[in-house]
Amino acid sequence: MEGNKILSFFLVTLCDQLKIQQKFLLLKAEKSSTVEFQSLGDTSSWRFTWTIDNFSKLNVKKLYSDIFSAGGYKWRILIFPKGNIVDHLSMYLDVADSETLSSGWSRYAQFSLSVVNQVHSRHTVKRDTQHMFNARESDCGFASFIPLTELNSSASGFILKDTCIVVAEVRLNRLEESEADLYTIVKVARDEDLTKQIGKDTYFDHVDHDKVHSFIVKNEEPFYQFKEKVAKEFGIPKHCQRFWRWAAFENHLYRFFKPLTSLEERQTVGELGEFSSTEICAELKLFLEVELDSDMQPVAPPEKTDDDTILFFKHYDPLKEELRYVGRLFANKHEEPVEILTKLNKMAGFTRNDKIELFEERRFEVEPYILSDEPSWLSFAFGVSPLVNGGVIWFQKVRAEISGQCRYPDIPSFFQFVRGLKRQESTFGEIGSSSFAALDMLFSDINYVLKGYSASLQPSQLTDNEIAAAWETFEKCLAMKLVSVIKLGRALEFKNSLSNLLTANAFPDDMVDEMTKFLANFDRSCELYMSAEQELRDAKEMQNSVSRLKTVLKELSFEFTPIRNRAKEVDQEVAELEGQLAERKEEKTKLRTSLEDLAGRASTSRQALINAEQEMKLFMHRKEQAEETVGDIERSWESLKKEYYF
Repeated sequence: MEGNKILSFFLVTLCDQLKIQQKFLLLKAEKSSTVEFQSLGDTSSWRFTWTIDNFSKLNVKKLYSDIFSAGGYKWRILIFPKGNIVDHLSMYLDVADSETLSSGWSRYAQFSLSVVNQVHSRHTVKRDTQHMFNARESDCGFASFIPLTELNSSASGFILKDTCIVVAEVRLNRLEESEADLYTIVKVARDEDLTKQIGKDTYFDHVDHDKVHSFIVKNEEPFYQFKEKVAKEFGIPKHCQRFWRWAAFENHLYRFFKPLTSLEERQTVGELGEFSSTEICAELKLFLEVELDSDMQPVAPPEKTDDDTILFFKHYDPLKEELRYVGRLFANKHEEPVEILTKLNKMAGFTRNDKIELFEERRFEVEPYILSDEPSWLSFAFGVSPLVNGGVIWFQKVRAEISGQCRYPDIPSFFQFVRGLKRQESTFGEIGSSSFAALDMLFSDINYVLKGYSASLQPSQLTDNEIAAAWETFEKCLAMKLVSVIKLGRALEFKNSLSNLLTANAFPDDMVDEMTKFLANFDRSCELYMSAEQELRDAKEMQNSVSRLKTVLKELSFEFTPIRNRAKEVDQEVAELEGQLAERKEEKTKLRTSLEDLAGRASTSRQALINAEQEMKLFMHRKEQAEETVGDIERSWESLKKEYYF
């Protein structure tokens, strides 16, 4: 019974989409519009204004603008006035001549789409993005551009006198296939992107890398020079930038691999970039970690140890049915859980003691992994949970009383809800694109589901032209090397052509099983190839590092001999000087001995002099007395003589 329901769902969906496809053929539906082209003065930038009259009277599913030229290319705007299976105006930029361009064409464009508010220009809705347009993805834009209720409201100012004005601004940088290997597209995600996207454009993982800021960089440019561009673009000084590389896990989530080392930052951008099977150019997906001080100014990032794990946190509010990004932090495995939870409460605006439940986001298609069998704020421990750099944690406040007040009271139920929305979006979101790629894939998938399960239902028939085109693509791809098929983005073409040929029973019976098996394993083979290629690049990087080290060692060897000879000469000079120094020391010792002896004798003589001077004073006193006595006696003698003779 369940199988019949699923089959009925597919059949009803198929019929509905056939009707939609018939409506889509009305590409030249009657419309009244005027077209204005205005150059912005920049040779690589153009502005196209599309005025759509009688907007409320449009009765077509989708509507194209007139074709306009920008940079030698033909473009047009595609809108869904009633929404592309959503209750929003859907709007895209489309390559107008995609079906007539040569095989392997591509063009990269940064562009914006706007719906002009004719009453208050500051309320104009404008959205920016960038895209590598190619045969598989010839249009790009926004399924949910502006709610229809807001667009059609008479008070909103978007439709005035039943006229809607749409603007496209296109900035081009063409990368031909022959030049594609000269460039790498560097996609830099920041905290601002997580805040902007999580809970709005995405619920799972960190960001949609196609909606973050991108740089087209020559492969030969050193990464440290690229950091100067980042500093100029974002206003973040080079020393305050720390870049993390993303790595795709088997569960289709992206997680951080590791921060770029100083050695890696000395490499070129081309050496760091990676090819994928869906892009014509190499890509380098990075996260820019920026730390701010209390004044919200960038500072150098803190040192990271092997015990530190960078984690990202999303808060779920069941009353608002809202998921938002609240920030990131480094968790140390030796840190107490209560310290982490205190930080989380502060990040979410909770009180310090609020209890919270935590869940780890592990997969997109399965139940989220809960960190504890009985979630509680005390049971969360980073030391036992296998968390990795870039891990994403969902958390919510514990509120037992709200279980009956909201549709999705806890994270698991909300996770199931948004997962269901994502499935619907992946099934229907691409219907109406100019390439009909999603519709073709849906038909192919339905054929494979039906084949072998119901004898009464036959696979849809392909036309002779479609079969011939499939053979042509299949044989062209087979003539190429597998590496070329993957790097030039031909893998999906090859897969679709093989699928169509199998659907049309174009292979001999003895080849069907082998081809079917090959098709089933093709995606995995491509993944293994890309993984192996990454290993080869890592090995080459290591070889280059070893080669550079050998070169450095050779240079050091050349410098060794003259330095060694000079060192020997200096040693000899030092030895001679040391000999002279020894002689001088010996002479110094002798002189010091002589000085000490001289000092001893001088001291003795000095004391003798002092003693002699003291004795001399006594003798001088006696001398004076003697002289006085002699004088007295001589005077007495003279007096006697006078008395006798006179």
